Amino acid sequence: MRTPRRRRYGTSLRKRRSINIIPHLTLLLVAALVAWLGWRLFQVVAGATSVSSITAEASVNSGVAEVKLAGTEGDTWGRVYDGNFIRTGDTVRTKSGGQVSLDIGGNTVLKLNGDAELVFTELHEEKDGQKSVMLDLKKGQMWAYVSEDLQGEGTPNFQVHLPLSKVSGAGSIIDITTSAESDVVRVLTGAVDVDIEKVSGETRNISVGVSQKAMITKADFAAIQNGKNVLEGVESTFEESEWNLQNLQEFDPQRVEEIRRTIELRSPALVTQKRDPETVSDEDKSELESPQILSPKSGETVAALEDNRVVVTGKAFPGTKQIKVRTDLSSDFYTLTKYESGDAEWVYVIATEYGTLKYGQNTIRAYAVDEKGKQTEIATSAFTYEGAKDGLLTPDAAPAVGDTDALDAPVLKAPVIMTPPSSPFRTANESVAIRGTVDVGTNALEINGVRLKSFTVGQKAFEYTATVRSGTLKQGENTYQIAAYGPGNEIASTKLVVVYTPLETDPVVPTDPEPIPSVTDKTETNTTTTTPPPTEPATEPDSTTRTDPFDALEAQYQDASATE
Repeated sequence: MRTPRRRRYGTSLRKRRSINIIPHLTLLLVAALVAWLGWRLFQVVAGATSVSSITAEASVNSGVAEVKLAGTEGDTWGRVYDGNFIRTGDTVRTKSGGQVSLDIGGNTVLKLNGDAELVFTELHEEKDGQKSVMLDLKKGQMWAYVSEDLQGEGTPNFQVHLPLSKVSGAGSIIDITTSAESDVVRVLTGAVDVDIEKVSGETRNISVGVSQKAMITKADFAAIQNGKNVLEGVESTFEESEWNLQNLQEFDPQRVEEIRRTIELRSPALVTQKRDPETVSDEDKSELESPQILSPKSGETVAALEDNRVVVTGKAFPGTKQIKVRTDLSSDFYTLTKYESGDAEWVYVIATEYGTLKYGQNTIRAYAVDEKGKQTEIATSAFTYEGAKDGLLTPDAAPAVGDTDALDAPVLKAPVIMTPPSSPFRTANESVAIRGTVDVGTNALEINGVRLKSFTVGQKAFEYTATVRSGTLKQGENTYQIAAYGPGNEIASTKLVVVYTPLETDPVVPTDPEPIPSVTDKTETNTTTTTPPPTEPATEPDSTTRTDPFDALEAQYQDASATE
């Protein structure tokens, strides 16, 4: 009988357990490595696009401001105090008479006027430093200094949504007023875009430049959607308003001083100041040496000048913080705002047009103020001015009583240019502000044959800005004929030459330029003629652009043209 073969279970089991695990371990290691690399890649990508919140620090200027925090249910508002931080989703509102400043990152500042409501839709900063500020102005007025770092790539990172439009832009100073009936956008510096959504869903884009105003009204909204012009010039009443001047003071005090001096020139009776003391007590007396008046010297006789202006120059000593001057016609001492502590010289211009110079004897007074606020003794200089030109009568030239033949018709004086201070004037700026005064008998003013629409009868000061952008300032020599028209259509004109040289080009040496042909070419500088009235004036170019800082020479003489 055949014996069955016995199976060797032990050996068979051992063979089944001896499995090769090396390939499995390799797969596991590769999978782990892929997962780790994927996680690192996710971290890099997420980190590049991650954002962090930024805040707006509040400062209550007057009245009451309130805040409604993001996510708050109902009509729950809390009081805003100095130093409070506003975040994404918060809403700030002001009561009647209230004003609040909101500083975003130390370089963009918002100012809310009374009865305003502003929603901070988005406040964040990306990892690369790009900030984003998205706002929704529900009602009221907002003045804003918008930093250039909000420009972004393509679309600006500063946007304000309004009931009828959207404003976007950076590197600008703007003022926005909105209500249920209209959106008004004023641009003081820089430029912004105003977008209006059409019925078709498309967007109409309007570019608003320096010194321009866009007005979008609900009543004309359909016409505006279809292309109606909404651009106007910024009103001088707004620019001269205390709301604008107080806000602008923080960012461009020089411009604020110029505007205030222009107001004084036009309405000197409105200026009231506390009179500075003519004598100094021992307690308030400074140890500084009094400033010197170098010209005109005391006892000097100054011949009649074409523009009836006299430049007063002086010397300041180390430790001088301020220089204050006045003439015997001035209501009080005037602080030279362009004088900086440490300057060894100072300049001040007096003129018949400003009411600080008269024919005959004039006395100039000046004193210095030190770092402690103490003043020096007052320096004086008495001189005689022979003013007998441009209709200014000396006692000898005055007509005798009853001598009617001597009383000719009034003579129209030519415009007096206050800035730029010289002709030719050289600059590398892309805009040049031309400011000056005109005779009280001026009915209209033209520059190179273009009527200034902003000028009104009775106005004594004028302003015009030539810019590269508008084509009124070009590289090389630019001639501007400034013509005043009198009530009898007589013309008195002044010529100004400006040499514009961009920084990257070689300087242009001016020659004696030919005047630009215009109606004003019929007269020479500071002369008077009679011509037929001008034809319908051409449309004034977009030339109200204003630069912020003047160059050093212009700034020096801006002080000089101030009056009490």
